Amino acid sequence: MQCIQTSTNSSYPGSCNPSVTIDAVNRISQAQHQLEEKESELESSKEQLLRDLYSFASEEENYSRLILKYFQLQENYLSDSLQLVQKAISDMSQTIRLQKRLTTFGRHLPDHLAETKRSIAYVLDVCINYLDQESIMQEEGLFRKSGSQKRTDLLVKALNVMQIDEHLFRKCDCAVVAGALKQYLLSLPEPLITYDFADQWAAASKKPNSTAVNLQLIRSCLEKMPKEFRLNLGYLMCFLQKLSSQSDVNKMTSDNLSIVIAPNVYRLSSCSMSTGNNIVNGSSVRPTEDL
Repeated sequence: MQCIQTSTNSSYPGSCNPSVTIDAVNRISQAQHQLEEKESELESSKEQLLRDLYSFASEEENYSRLILKYFQLQENYLSDSLQLVQKAISDMSQTIRLQKRLTTFGRHLPDHLAETKRSIAYVLDVCINYLDQESIMQEEGLFRKSGSQKRTDLLVKALNVMQIDEHLFRKCDCAVVAGALKQYLLSLPEPLITYDFADQWAAASKKPNSTAVNLQLIRSCLEKMPKEFRLNLGYLMCFLQKLSSQSDVNKMTSDNLSIVIAPNVYRLSSCSMSTGNNIVNGSSVRPTEDL
């Protein structure tokens, strides 16, 4: 319903504008009402804020004490944590200084035996114990045939840090274990037949001499050799003698064994040999069968 004009051309103040509707008037009235409500809510919120501020001001000291207590607890916690970290650093540093990781390949035999408090070298003991089985002793070409290079490298790395287990051994055949043993012997800075007695051992092995003379020379060498080398050489030789006693089956006669073992236990000090670290790290080493 539109407003009724009193005159078509009338424009005096207060006259109804044809564009203004009752709906517009209602919306303006509603907006005015909402504005008043919001102003009332704002005033109420201001009053509530003032009440909270006054209440907080009255308890400010207590709140400050709580915050201070929180920071004190944080300080104690961080201080205790720092002490624990400092102690851990100190303990680890001392452990590193006192407990150096022991390795076997490339280690001077007397040093290795002293460090591990053993009489027989770890690698020699572990490998021979594995190989000294009836079924393996009858394996044709033991020490002559090569095993998997990857498995041999894996076994060498485990033996080097003395971390061998049955699970790893089950993955390795006898050729792999024999190959690792030869690599260990080759890695020794001083061979089992020591440099000082290399010439005497060579003289004892000459065939023109009689057996009695050769045995006397060998006995003389053994008596004069350092105890560590004598015991480990004897341990190896006893095993090889047992292996050669079954040469009718395994084809590894004493002559055949000397071909593959001698280069690993006998060499002159002037020979340039690969170090144990090179063997462990996977550097190429000339196979003993080719020597």
